[in-house]
Amino acid sequence: MKKILSICAAVPVALIIFLAASLAGCDGITVGDSQAIATVIDAPTGVSASDGAATDRVTITWNPVDGADYYRVYRCDTETGDFGDTPVGSDWTHLTAASYTDTLLDTGDHYFYRVKAFTDDGLESEFSAADEGYTRVGPPAPTGVDATKGEGASITVTWETNSEAVSYKVWRCETPEGEYTVLADAGDTSTYIDATAVASIYYFYRITAVNVAGESDPSEYAYGYHGSQPAPAPPTNLAATDKTHSDRIVLTWDAGIGASSYTIYRAAWGKTGTGPWTTGPGSYTQIATGITVNTYTDSSSLNPGLYYYYITATNTTGTSPASEVETGYRAITDEEFIELYRETEARLMEKIEDEFGSTPIGSADFPGDIGGVVNYSSTFSGSTGRVSVPYVNYIEYYIIINGTTSTTINIWSLPGSTTGTLTVTGIYPGSIELHLEVDTGGSCGGYYYVTQQGGTRSKVDWTE
Repeated sequence: MKKILSICAAVPVALIIFLAASLAGCDGITVGDSQAIATVIDAPTGVSASDGAATDRVTITWNPVDGADYYRVYRCDTETGDFGDTPVGSDWTHLTAASYTDTLLDTGDHYFYRVKAFTDDGLESEFSAADEGYTRVGPPAPTGVDATKGEGASITVTWETNSEAVSYKVWRCETPEGEYTVLADAGDTSTYIDATAVASIYYFYRITAVNVAGESDPSEYAYGYHGSQPAPAPPTNLAATDKTHSDRIVLTWDAGIGASSYTIYRAAWGKTGTGPWTTGPGSYTQIATGITVNTYTDSSSLNPGLYYYYITATNTTGTSPASEVETGYRAITDEEFIELYRETEARLMEKIEDEFGSTPIGSADFPGDIGGVVNYSSTFSGSTGRVSVPYVNYIEYYIIINGTTSTTINIWSLPGSTTGTLTVTGIYPGSIELHLEVDTGGSCGGYYYVTQQGGTRSKVDWTE
């Protein structure tokens, strides 16, 4: 606990201790019993609408929502348009399964779909994120596409034929998600030999099917090469969990082409400088190597806050460039939530001491190192002291604080009180209600009410 030595000669030390303690906080936080107040229901996640799977229907699926009794599906012809209040179809009233098939479609229709969750006692979620789905015009996309690797002086591409196609086109690119160009019209066959491929380079192939109605979507890609194997491509689609687990961050990724194993690197969020401050990843360190699957669970020395990851792929020829960087963070307890707020308070207290020294009476604006401002005000009149700490988008670390805390103490009517409600946004959103007090010896007491987003209201006791 930080203590300011004196405000002025006439102010009792007990008030000085109180003013500092009410701003900076004290040690010893314990979490009381949670008070479950179910007032909202989460929106569905993982909404996926089928892309060209049929000529007359789109199937929409989503992840089930805890506590939901039923769902409704809505559609619009644009992602940001008005999805309205009327769900799709005539059998929409109570969709108890996490899927729905929209059959009110013509060939070639494109729609965006959103889903809401409901409870029988009247709770309604927000809309989910939108996903586009459509019916196809031509034949279905070919399946079973494959390409030879290291054999001979060319690459042989094969695929499975389907009864709706009359011919096939072969498309090629040197990156899996790049712009493919037509390599050949292969006719009504299931094989094509690419004799133009250069040795020791990865090539990626997609196939389209054609009939009188039109051309299919491209197939999934397959890759091949001839000659010696190239070094692998970097992994793609690296993802890290955000606030999913309290003790770990789980990474997943798509395989790097030609990879036999992976090495994982991590850095913690940090800020450097003396103003303006620079924020972002600190130094990266290797945390795992020789990983042969496309997932990794990081449970080593994880503090609250943001972590950065990248991955390289390796085979017998060499090592790939680094993947794209991805961030993740673990969930935190209500006690840790308060500690994050107290870290911000402690940094603000340093600034107040730098400005006022041992007499923190007056008013001043204190910018956050990263953003926002506190319009601090402290007064003492007669036997009463007051401190006002209004946070406006105030950022010292990776949370953003808004709201005001107010401290009032009369030296003849102790204890005093610190109250206020703070809204926290950033990677750990929620709210904090302060109900704190200090006695004549400077002892701390009281409690916080904490509500993390998606959680229940919890009482966190505050003691010295």
